[in-house]
Amino acid sequence: QPPLSRRGSVTPGESVGVPSPRGRLSLGGFSTVDEVRMAAPKPKEVLQQLTRRVTDAEAKVDAHYALIALGRSANDRGDFRAALEAFEAAFKLQPECVAFVSAANMRLKLGQTDVAKELYSYILTQSTMQLSASAEEVAVRKLRQIESEANLKAKMAKL
Repeated sequence: QPPLSRRGSVTPGESVGVPSPRGRLSLGGFSTVDEVRMAAPKPKEVLQQLTRRVTDAEAKVDAHYALIALGRSANDRGDFRAALEAFEAAFKLQPECVAFVSAANMRLKLGQTDVAKELYSYILTQSTMQLSASAEEVAVRKLRQIESEANLKAKMAKL
């Protein structure tokens, strides 16, 4: 998503920001530029918000969600290396299945099939992290895809 700037790179009505458990990070809970403009906070309110200290745990959660959004954006642009870096950084901040499976997906897209296969196998068989149904489905499907392609290559090599 384009950044909010004084030069007007974000058009009115356009949604920007990063979702997090406490709202959209970059726009302070607002989802569109119009909402930010209409809210017109008082300078003292802005100062209070900016100088409010957050706990390390809150900062880690916010950074995790920002990195997930950054990874998704990079993936959408086809920049799989940047997406991989963002997903792996998110996982290091807060180990959870979405970041892990997304990182495995990026490794697969980058042609690192053996690494991706190992990551999918690990999360399905050895990991202690909570695995959502959708993350499990993706990991199983991708693992089957890798194995199917390997079998096809082996058959083609025999011809």
